[in-house]
Parts: sequence; structure tokens; C-alpha cells
Amino acid sequence: MAGIIIEIFSSHLTGTLNYLFTTYDKQYLFDIVDTTSNLLIYSGFFYILTTLFKNIKKKDSQFIELLLVSSILLIIGNYTAFLFLEILPHIISSTLMPEGYDYILRYNPLALLISSTEIIFENSTIMLLVLISIFIGYSQQKIYLGYILGFTFFIIILIERAYFPHILNGWLTLSIFTPLFIFLYKNNYQYNINKKSYLLLLLIILFGSLDYFGFTNINHFSKIQMQLGNKALKKKNINKAIIYYKEMLKISPHNLDTTIYLMQLLAQNQHINEAIKISKNAKSNIKYYEPSWNKLYQYYIISGSLRLKRNQPKDLNTAKKLYHQAEYMYRNNSRLETNFSKVLFYNMVCIEAKKYNYISASAYLLEYLMYFKDNTIIKDNDISLLIKSIKNYTNSSNKKLYYLKKINYKYTAIETIHLIDEKQISLHDILFILHSIMYLNVLDIHNMN
Repeated sequence: MAGIIIEIFSSHLTGTLNYLFTTYDKQYLFDIVDTTSNLLIYSGFFYILTTLFKNIKKKDSQFIELLLVSSILLIIGNYTAFLFLEILPHIISSTLMPEGYDYILRYNPLALLISSTEIIFENSTIMLLVLISIFIGYSQQKIYLGYILGFTFFIIILIERAYFPHILNGWLTLSIFTPLFIFLYKNNYQYNINKKSYLLLLLIILFGSLDYFGFTNINHFSKIQMQLGNKALKKKNINKAIIYYKEMLKISPHNLDTTIYLMQLLAQNQHINEAIKISKNAKSNIKYYEPSWNKLYQYYIISGSLRLKRNQPKDLNTAKKLYHQAEYMYRNNSRLETNFSKVLFYNMVCIEAKKYNYISASAYLLEYLMYFKDNTIIKDNDISLLIKSIKNYTNSSNKKLYYLKKINYKYTAIETIHLIDEKQISLHDILFILHSIMYLNVLDIHNMN
């Protein structure tokens, strides 16, 4: 019950802070939120355990066993609250929502369930720090000293990530506090640790170590590499930033945010094949580890754009498959990232045009213009004309088709506006232009904000 209360309190407070900081888009603010969440959980665990065993004799042979059992129950209670209050409602709504219904809170149910177990690994790490702090407090006969040490540990880790990520690759705080913990601990109590206690402690250590070994979306060491990459980008050293982001993916291979960002940077540096390789590696993970539709949407569109940019024989069909996956997501949640939706529908027009599927190309063009058009470029009456032109497509004269094939499709937006205003062309004519060309240039997604 105590673990449930701790989770409710910490999740609501940090959730509010996350919402407030979203508009600023500053990494250090999200680090502060993450540290605040960890401090709240640490404080809750510490208070519950020290209060529970306040009047128990520390020399009691059952003390260690009871302390470790209570620690595991707190972790389980915390995860149970997280599962029932935050994860299961999204799983149920995403599973039961009918196909085609525009629902903003859609998730990948399996990935959401699997990724939720991260909280067990993260809280096991926090619980290890709690236990160390408690034993130091007992050994010094000043329980508040143990709490202050643990609290300071989180603050120093935050400072390390922000200002000293280049020192010891994330081991700076641990290299300072490990000898300090050893120095402050004095074994004034002769604990009788039984086999069960050893197994329980080993279980907590095991789950805590999974956080370090990349079973979570992101951890302290991958955040260090991300910070180094961000600093390199600020200095416009893209090649160095790419190296750091690659290192981050080695530590946290399931982090799709970094995967997407790295794909964009590699494309920007014309390393298309390498970007596609990273895209392929990520594809095997996202089904099980990435629940967010918004991130998946971006991944599919960027991956498709990379194939179009490389333009090898099989790339067109692969890009179309990736875009169809993104399109499926858009049909069920149209409030996904708008800039990416523009790229999706424009590039679908390009693909269908190159494959000579002109009716499909015109249909995608129509949707693109309907939802993402600029009224200063395309007029509403031209859109109506396009609908009619789809029906009348095969009835047009060869003479006009020949004339439109002679048009060099390299007009600027201003020239296009002029041609439409002068009634020299309309969307009916644009449909024929699609028929006359082999390929339209795709948008460079890495240039998007």
C-alpha cells in the first residue's frame, strides 16, 4: 500500500511538471523532472523503511530479512500502482478502440506493457541506494545523515550530467560517493545474514543492474552520451555528435528518440546507407519496446524518406510499405505531428507518380491540398476541378497531353501562383503534369524543424 501511495504522489507531481516544461523543449528541465521523481521515490522508500523498523532491534537475526522483504514489497507496490493507474487504461482503450476512429491516445499495447517493466529496474536501483543510506545512518547512529547522503547523490548526478559529462563518462559521481560510503559505514552491528537474505539482496541487485545494461529506454550513462552529443552539436561538430549518439544507442538500444535523431543527422551528412542500417536495426526493437505512436509515426516517415533519397531498385517499394504503416497510424490518429504528415502525403504523391499510378497520385495530392495546402497557392475552385478531372482523366486530348509534357516542372511557388492566376494552368493540368513526369523530388526531412 505504501508503494502505491508513493507512486501516485510522485507520478502526479512529476506529470504536472512535465506538462509545464513541455513548451520550453529544454533537456535540462526534463532532467530536473526526472531527478525530482527519483528523489520523491527515494524519500518515500527511505521514510517507510526507517519508520517501519524504528523500534526493531537491529541485532535481531530477522532484521535484514524483514528489511529486504519490505523493500521488494515496496517496489512491487510501486509498480502495481503504475500498472493499474497509467498502463492498463491505455492498453484497454488502445485495444478496444475501433479501426478508423480518430483517437489521440493510441499506443502499441504489447510495447506499452513491456516498457512498463522499466520502472521495476529503475526503482530497484533507487532501493539499493536507500538500503546503503539506511545502513550508513544506522552505523553512524544518525539516520538523517544517511538520508542526506542519498539525497545529495541525486543532486550531484544531475550536476554531473549538466556540466561534467566529459569526465569519466558518467562514473564521476559513483567514483566520489563509493569511497565515501565505505568510509562512513562502520559495522557496529553484527548482522546474522541468512541465505534467504542473500538471495533477496541479490535479486534487488540483479534488477537494478538491468537498468545499467540497457533494459530501460534511457539511463544515467546514456544520458551522459546524449549530453555530450548535444554539446558537440552546439559547437556545430556534427561528426563528433554522431559518434556520441551512436555510443548512446549502444547503452540504450531501445531509445527511438535518439535513433530518429541519429538517422536525421546521418542523412544530413549524406551517410544514407548508414542511416538506413540504423533504421533496419531499430525495426526489430520498436514492436516490443516503443509504445508511442507519435515516435513510431516519425520513424516510419523518416525511414521511408531515406529509401527515396537513396533511390535504389527496391527502395521505392520499401518506402511505400513504410509510408503505408505511417498512413495507417494517421487514419487512426490525425493529430500526429503535422510537419511529418505533410512529408508523408507529398511523398506518397511522388511514389504513385513514379509508379504510374496516376489516379492514386491525384487522390493523395487532393488530400495533401485539402489538409495541408496554402490558400495563396492553390484555390478552392481548382480543388473542385481536380475531383472532376479524376473522372475525366481518360477523355483528355492527346494534343493537350503533348503540350503539358513539354512543361519543365521546375516552377517556383510564385511562378505557379502566376500561372494559376493567369488561367494558363489549373489543377486539372497539374494532374497531367503528374502523368508526364517520371519522378518528383522528395522533401528532405532532416531540414524540417
